[in-house]
Amino acid sequence: MTTTAQPSTRRLNTAKATVEAIATEMDRDENVFVMGEDVGDYGGIFSSITGLFERFGPERVIDTPISETGFIGAATEGMRPIVELMFVDFFGVCMDQIYNHMAKIDYESGGNVTVPLVLTTTVGGGYSDGAQHSQCLWGIFAHLPGMMIVVPSNPADAAGLMTTAIRDDNPIVFMFHKGVQGLPWMAKNRRSIGLSGEIAARITEHDPSMLKTPIERVANPDIPIPYARPLEYAALPTPAGIKEAILKQVNR
Repeated sequence: MTTTAQPSTRRLNTAKATVEAIATEMDRDENVFVMGEDVGDYGGIFSSITGLFERFGPERVIDTPISETGFIGAATEGMRPIVELMFVDFFGVCMDQIYNHMAKIDYESGGNVTVPLVLTTTVGGGYSDGAQHSQCLWGIFAHLPGMMIVVPSNPADAAGLMTTAIRDDNPIVFMFHKGVQGLPWMAKNRRSIGLSGEIAARITEHDPSMLKTPIERVANPDIPIPYARPLEYAALPTPAGIKEAILKQVNR
């Protein structure tokens, strides 16, 4: 007798699905651990680590000082760290460690030293957190060789991609958009060297005939994200803006 696997009927938001994936990997492999600011008692400010401190204790869920530069390192010694950079906006203070070390050690060692590290961070605005906490900088990281960039859009993808990222022997930057975390306090919301420009360029280089009309990008204008809520929403991409761009293409 054969049986057909049935899809799960459970409903988890992205944050909870991520926690479940990390917990499963921590149970499976004692070398997996979490470190970062406010990941312990606080559970991470965007709930992607909630409950892990209580389950695995302070030796495997490690609160750190506000010192992003010191976060990278254990992965070259056989461990599989999941390191949280609270906001992607803070990458500047630890970019030397991320790009000149984390992303290049495997290549420079001829594959003799791997860096199985998952660097998690959050992107996006929509809740009045100002210009230093609201950017989507995946375009910057996607242009740096030596790392893989992951940006899940839903709970199932987040869980599966996190599991794959933890098991991978390469450094991975895992970016959560705050708007898809499923957090009740987050407002629901989505052009500077962004990833959309790279995608448009690749399509054009591959086969311009694929396009019925020129590409229309819907993205942030070239300004820092404003703090004031009305100005922030005027800057961010919105459903209305996307609809307007689609109709503009249809009517060309």
